[in-house]
Amino acid sequence: MIRLMSCITEQHNWLLLLVAVFVCVAGNLAGGVFMLSRARQCVKAHRNLWLAVAGALLGGTIWATHFVPMLSYNVPVSYQVLETGLSIVVAVAVSCLATFTFLKGSSLYSNA
Repeated sequence: MIRLMSCITEQHNWLLLLVAVFVCVAGNLAGGVFMLSRARQCVKAHRNLWLAVAGALLGGTIWATHFVPMLSYNVPVSYQVLETGLSIVVAVAVSCLATFTFLKGSSLYSNA
């Protein structure tokens, strides 16, 4: 535990860590609260679009919350463009799948 705390306090850029916290909170509020409540209120024809947007936003939030602190780590490292791009695609795809799967059985689909 002490090793983890010293890594965070001594080897990370605090400003980028705060940016990651802000991205996490703002993205989860926007995707998890606002977009999903909008999906609940709209007609069925538009519901899947709102769920896809929420899933994409949540996936991007998850990816950014992980990637920004990696950038804040003060170690000489390079990132592969293809693998980095693929990681955001996977995060968004899994989040969209999870959003649709989780909400399909809820009362969200029985309204309107």
